[in-house]
Amino acid sequence: MRERKHQSELRLFLVNTSIIVIAVCLLSVVCLTTIANDLKNSQVFTSNIVVDGVPLSGMTYQEAKVLLEKRFSENINAISVKLKYAGQAFTLKGQELGFISNIEEVLDSAAKLGKQSSPYAQEASQEAHMLNTELTIDLDVLQQSIENSCASVNVEPVNAEAIFNAATRTFTYKDGKKGIRLEAEQTAVKLCERLVKGDFSDFELITSTYDPEYTLSELKANTVKIAEYSSITSNNYNRNNNIQLMCNYVNGIVLQPNEILSINELVGERTADKGFLPAPAIMDGKRLENDLGGGICQLSGTLYNAALWANMNIVERWPHSWPSDYLEIGLDSTLDWNTKKDLKIQNMSDYPIYIAAWLEKRDLSASNKLNVEIYGQPLPEGVTIDIRSEILETIEPQPDYKKYVSTLKPGQKKVIIVSRKGYRTCVWRDFYYNGILIDSEIIGTSYYRPIQGEVEIGITPESTPTPYIEPTREPEPTPEPEPTVAPLDPPQAPGEAP
Repeated sequence: MRERKHQSELRLFLVNTSIIVIAVCLLSVVCLTTIANDLKNSQVFTSNIVVDGVPLSGMTYQEAKVLLEKRFSENINAISVKLKYAGQAFTLKGQELGFISNIEEVLDSAAKLGKQSSPYAQEASQEAHMLNTELTIDLDVLQQSIENSCASVNVEPVNAEAIFNAATRTFTYKDGKKGIRLEAEQTAVKLCERLVKGDFSDFELITSTYDPEYTLSELKANTVKIAEYSSITSNNYNRNNNIQLMCNYVNGIVLQPNEILSINELVGERTADKGFLPAPAIMDGKRLENDLGGGICQLSGTLYNAALWANMNIVERWPHSWPSDYLEIGLDSTLDWNTKKDLKIQNMSDYPIYIAAWLEKRDLSASNKLNVEIYGQPLPEGVTIDIRSEILETIEPQPDYKKYVSTLKPGQKKVIIVSRKGYRTCVWRDFYYNGILIDSEIIGTSYYRPIQGEVEIGITPESTPTPYIEPTREPEPTPEPEPTVAPLDPPQAPGEAP
């Protein structure tokens, strides 16, 4: 027991001794450093040490350093250089010029030169030591000063501008301007070469010019008609009025590169306050009834076709409940504010795109011609495109549902819902080079569900009702925020404008 206690006490003694030894060593290092600094600052230079013409006799190292740094600061603060460019002048002073002096390096050399048996010199050694500091320039500091002081020299280029007259479908142009860039690094290097030689005369800034994103000649070559598409309207005044209102919104639209046009965002909700009138629209995905804004989809469908031919990106597009009679099957495009069905097209070219849309005749009560033209960057020389729509499947509807009523004369018939075939279609965009097919892309697919007809018949003694059979429908998909291909079976809702 005593032996274990003795061993424990011995270990404790050794640990404590080690701690004390380490502490003493650290304290010694600190003390020696402090003593060395104190010696350096307490010992003085003798009369044979002269720096930059200043005798350091009787000065400590720190006193000499303070004096020389003060003289350095006073000297460079008296220096200024005027930088000029195109009638503008910018002045850099003192520290902005990036001057650096090697004062400490020279003082360290002076201390070593004077050393004999004691620091900084024995009085016995009277040989004069004439030392001079050197000035250098920190290029990074000088460049930053030039960039900060002369930033107004930089001028952004101005692109050439095309002004589109949507009424006449013609362009006028404004020329662009080159940009000006301050070459701060080159300026700093050249200016430094002069400053180190003591030349502080006026200095001309080094600049360069650069072209805008596109010049006038480039813009003119890329504001040509790249697509046009037309469709024939009905002779319904209200419907044509609604189409005309849509044309007014679209006509003259300019899309910058990568910009997306959303028809719903552009037009907003179709209301009577905006001038929209009741016209035939698809209701409940089965029947035509008058609804506010009926017919507006003819504009979106015609624009959709023009955008396909213009090689634009189709971000979002929805088919109607059944094919439209004014466009090829699979190439229609419905709009619905309530269900957020929209047409979104994107400019994927390097130049702006300009859109024109108008009705050919002023008489809205007569059948009319709806025109859409798109102007912008043409396809590369020799490249052409073709748009084709193909019916993949035709689906027969169930036999008409016959409803026998007493409100009609016996045997008299009244169609309530028109029977319609269903279809699955696919649209391709084909690319040709000098007439040879080089690429083909699927633009979108469409599903038009079959619609069972409904007929009312006046009751006769032998009348036998036909049971109503709801046609099979596939589950309605949830559309992606920006689908590139139209969903197969979009949800049906009131208000589709055919």
